[in-house]
Amino acid sequence: MLSARAIALAAILLTAGIAAPYAPGQDPPPSAEFPTTPEGRVTRAFLETINSGDKGVMMAFLAANLSKAALDENPVDVYANMAFRLYTQSGGFDLMRILPGGGPGGLRFTARTKRGGHWAQFSTRFAGGEGDKLDDWRVRRI
Repeated sequence: MLSARAIALAAILLTAGIAAPYAPGQDPPPSAEFPTTPEGRVTRAFLETINSGDKGVMMAFLAANLSKAALDENPVDVYANMAFRLYTQSGGFDLMRILPGGGPGGLRFTARTKRGGHWAQFSTRFAGGEGDKLDDWRVRRI
């Protein structure tokens, strides 16, 4: 059973927002930035490409930055259509927070749509033998 002191401390921490996890609807962290790693730079450019709203820019970026395995699975225009659909549905995204646990060759982050203020979690995965080539990305609403 919790002591009165533990309950009081928990109430103070919750009131101060210290014990509450970061969640959609809260103010964004003051300086969410992608890491300066090769994966971080490509993921930042990927998000900027989606935010451009320009399908030609998306095609060029994806053609230059997708792994051979990804391009063997689908032609670049399939990926460009997916990226363009993300833009048309969202109006683009604002980076909110880099998440832990992307694993080797991966990066996870949350973003908020520019249209509607909905939240999404992105994950990117990079090809092991191809340096900073994007192998896969996933997006899910949170």
